[in-house]
Amino acid sequence: MSWRFAASGRRQIGYDGFFLIFERARPDRRVEGPKANRRGAAPKAPITMREALRLLWEADSYPILGNEDWRVAKRLEAEVLERGAMAVQGPDDSPESAAWIAALHNPKLPADERDDILSAIYDLFNPERD
Repeated sequence: MSWRFAASGRRQIGYDGFFLIFERARPDRRVEGPKANRRGAAPKAPITMREALRLLWEADSYPILGNEDWRVAKRLEAEVLERGAMAVQGPDDSPESAAWIAALHNPKLPADERDDILSAIYDLFNPERD
């Protein structure tokens, strides 16, 4: 094996008459990030409190079959709570809807209160459960 240094920062390594040439990498040009995605920046239509609660119920009842499912369920719940924060009062919304959504946004909400709220949401959308 032999090394050769060529001009302008090139190096060659060879064996048995075959040579590979290595050049120093030039510094990359400044890469600018893509322009803002205009489609993703479009505001979503507001949903009603009842729709937000229904989406929350669907996210909470997401089937957990493996480790990745926990992450998917948490992401779904976070997205629903984000959209629920902008929910508007609809004509068929219960008076507790706004209070439930506000309470579920509180990260310090005790687990038993969270379970009580989710149980009430389950009763609202699935009264025949167990």
